[in-house]
Amino acid sequence: MMRVYSNIILSCILFISCSISAQHEKTDYPTYAEQAFVITQLAEKHHIAPRKVDDEFSKKIYISIINNLDPYKLYFTQTDINKLNDFEDKIDDEIKSKSTLFLQQVITLYQKRLKYGDSLVNSILSHPLNFSVSSAIVFDKKSTSKYANNLTEINKRWTRWLKYLTLETMSKNHATKEEKNLLSKASLLKYEEESRTKINAKYNNFHSSLIEDYNTYENYIAEMYLNSIATEFDPHSMYFSAETKNYFLGHLSREDKSFGFEFEENILGELLVVRLVPGGPAWKSNQLNKGDILLGIKWDEAEWMDLSFVNTDELENLISFNPDEALLKVRKINGETIIIPLVKEIIRADENIIKSFVLKNEKAIGYISLPGFYTEFESENQLGCANDIAKAIVKMKKENIDGLIIDLRGNGGGSLKEAIELAGIFIDFGPLTIMKSKNSEPITIKDFNRGSIYNDPLLILVNSQSASASELFSATMQDYQRALIVGSPTFGKSTGQDILPLTLSTTNDNKNNPSSGYLKLTLSMFYRLNCISYQKIGVIPDIFLPYLFHNEGDREKDYPSALSSDSISKKIYMPEIKQLPYRELEIASENRINTDSIFTKIKAINQSEKINNKDSLKISLKIDEFIAYKNQLSSNTSDILKDIDSRVTSRYTIDEVTYDNDLLKTDKYTKEINKITIEQLNKDIYLEEAYNILLDLIKIKNN
Repeated sequence: MMRVYSNIILSCILFISCSISAQHEKTDYPTYAEQAFVITQLAEKHHIAPRKVDDEFSKKIYISIINNLDPYKLYFTQTDINKLNDFEDKIDDEIKSKSTLFLQQVITLYQKRLKYGDSLVNSILSHPLNFSVSSAIVFDKKSTSKYANNLTEINKRWTRWLKYLTLETMSKNHATKEEKNLLSKASLLKYEEESRTKINAKYNNFHSSLIEDYNTYENYIAEMYLNSIATEFDPHSMYFSAETKNYFLGHLSREDKSFGFEFEENILGELLVVRLVPGGPAWKSNQLNKGDILLGIKWDEAEWMDLSFVNTDELENLISFNPDEALLKVRKINGETIIIPLVKEIIRADENIIKSFVLKNEKAIGYISLPGFYTEFESENQLGCANDIAKAIVKMKKENIDGLIIDLRGNGGGSLKEAIELAGIFIDFGPLTIMKSKNSEPITIKDFNRGSIYNDPLLILVNSQSASASELFSATMQDYQRALIVGSPTFGKSTGQDILPLTLSTTNDNKNNPSSGYLKLTLSMFYRLNCISYQKIGVIPDIFLPYLFHNEGDREKDYPSALSSDSISKKIYMPEIKQLPYRELEIASENRINTDSIFTKIKAINQSEKINNKDSLKISLKIDEFIAYKNQLSSNTSDILKDIDSRVTSRYTIDEVTYDNDLLKTDKYTKEINKITIEQLNKDIYLEEAYNILLDLIKIKNN
């Protein structure tokens, strides 16, 4: 079945579009109007490519707000939409005139529909659901389905929707608690009551949090409105309330113990890892990545706790008031589920943030994993990841490594400054990248320091979640032909943002009044040394490796408001570049992949997904047909995931860096984490192929 729909199927039980922020003091409508106006003024003045605030801009904001409020068309009727349609091409005029008639209409109407939806959910889920009658739910990829004509049809839609959610929750409970992989009617139905209760509780929490406190509700809708205006300029421009801004910039406490990762609810309500704290337990585990979905957590001898219906506040409380040691169950980007042991620590800067090992066989190859481009800590004596990688390379060179692999898979970026400094480690001197801001000439960013720390063969592993700073570094290494880029096309974000305060004429303190809010705005674009941006394109690998479900994914190009790639005119003077034997290496890699059983299966699944990628998916809500569908869906991937998990490489052994042995003797936790990391890397088919590719390059160079 289509990957895009399997993501929805696995996720939309948690459909709530976003978590409700902390309660605010009530703000009047004129302030909302002023904020909307200032957002567009700041964007027009500073945004790298500001969009015209016109009727087309208005229509896109309108669609964004309606879809965010009612993504599955369960609340609004067509009559409601007809009323709101009067504002479809007038929001731009309201912004310019500082009016909020549309916002007031939405706030009033949506609250009415929330109350009706709440009563329906309680009524429908108050008794067992009938799964023997023929009915179905349709997921429309292009969102062309119509709204209900009346409240009777709304009732029918809620019934189908809640049946679907209950079936999905039952199947999740089965997967968590049963040893058998295949679903059966008996195994599913025994979780029916528990599943209904969970779904009802989730909706009750969501509805009551909005219905019972009008101030919270009003601010929730207003922030959605303001953020829709900001994100229409591009996906990375956002409105922040004072609370959201503090969370965005804040670090986890260095005084309290923590697992060292931050999370939020995505658009489908899943708990999504959004940041790892450099040096924290999650970072040092080398297994948790930005973009992972949290599925469950377990302490001591207790049962696994399903996180499907836990919101961010609840999980924070669970983590705070439970023991320091826990097991975390997460779903990776390829659908694989893994379990990660974590132990809380007081987050502190140390020299063990970089995870490095040596792969040993006929050649010794260094390996460095970098989950994010972190920069300077609070201590003046601490530097960022470029400095730490330089030190790691010096240690590994004492073991006479013949090549180096830097793993940027899942690295969502971070400090562009660190990416630029890291590039300077591997080249002698010269230009690294080009930065362009609005109304200014492009600036060439150069490495002025003669010499490099490492001159031997280099390979960089990337995938679709390698973004921003990861792409800048990879692109520079590719432009110099200094490294082989291996994997799948990267995310495609070549923009830089900064946070600006909203200066309102209605406030006394015009500079930094927290109630005014903030705007994270895209101010710059980065270009490769050929003067072309990798925006929406990403960095295309020199050698492709087939990743499971690579045909679908959340990349920059998938955002409707994403900026397009463009080019600039600028003379770039580069030193002489030694050519890499790309074609010879590519042929050798293709021959290995085409004869490898796991890679062959991955390619076949990806091709099947591509062929079956349709615009809509119809799922039966009759239990026997639903079970047949789910079992078929599971069989498409379960075998390949089992194969990946069961295969252990014999190509090399993975050792800790000898220089670190004395330190590891006194750090039992890091020693244990390293052991688990090595076990995972031993099963990493992509690392194994990267090792083979690098060996091919070394042999060619030696000959």
